[in-house]
Amino acid sequence: MKRRTGHAALVAAAAASLAAGMSPAADGGVGVDQVVFDSRNGVSAIEAPSVATAGTDPKVIVAYVAADGPAGSRQTIWGVNGCGLSWLGSGGETVSNHANDQDGVAAAYYAVSYKPLADCVVKARLGTGGYAASITVTVLSGAKPRVTFTKASGASGAPQAVAQAAPGSLVFGVGNDWDGAVSRTLLPGQSIVSESVNTDVGDTFWVQRFTNPALEPGAVVVGTTAPDDHQWNFVTATVHPA
Repeated sequence: MKRRTGHAALVAAAAASLAAGMSPAADGGVGVDQVVFDSRNGVSAIEAPSVATAGTDPKVIVAYVAADGPAGSRQTIWGVNGCGLSWLGSGGETVSNHANDQDGVAAAYYAVSYKPLADCVVKARLGTGGYAASITVTVLSGAKPRVTFTKASGASGAPQAVAQAAPGSLVFGVGNDWDGAVSRTLLPGQSIVSESVNTDVGDTFWVQRFTNPALEPGAVVVGTTAPDDHQWNFVTATVHPA
């Protein structure tokens, strides 16, 4: 059992990586307008810092959640809510956006806003409370009002999953490593959006993305190359251009 209270220690580069995770929309592509992140220990629910949107163009808001959990018993993210929006998967698991075959959990949810939002706070609830968790929220423009997910889990090996991209798509991934607090080494062409290397509980939670939008349609591999000897759960989220 791994339970600690208080605020999780973050990697030193976390703040810088949040800024690096933002990117303007290219012609015909998806842009990342905002990224916010928090990571805490010993929680039953976790909230992200607030985001805001302007204008009437649709915004796709994606919440990435990763958490610790009891050994040998599946942790869950029991829903995401906030901002008066309807969230895919809110109130329970769906087939592809929720990975927990190994200890801990990684999950992603999305909502679409068609009007300006102020002080929008997104909150995720853990199925089994009292564990460390992280949440990362991205606000995206120039996107279709639909996000597609895939998932994978492994007792060992490098966390990776296959996603289907279209030209202009942005592909993200969220993962949890229950076995160790170790920074990720990513596949080429991918960047860290947020990372919590939590030495208090010996876990790592992270969000990554392809640095640039996809150029061609087809399958892409999202993930890391190291460490490769820990158990993990991983979910991809593909945001398609409008």
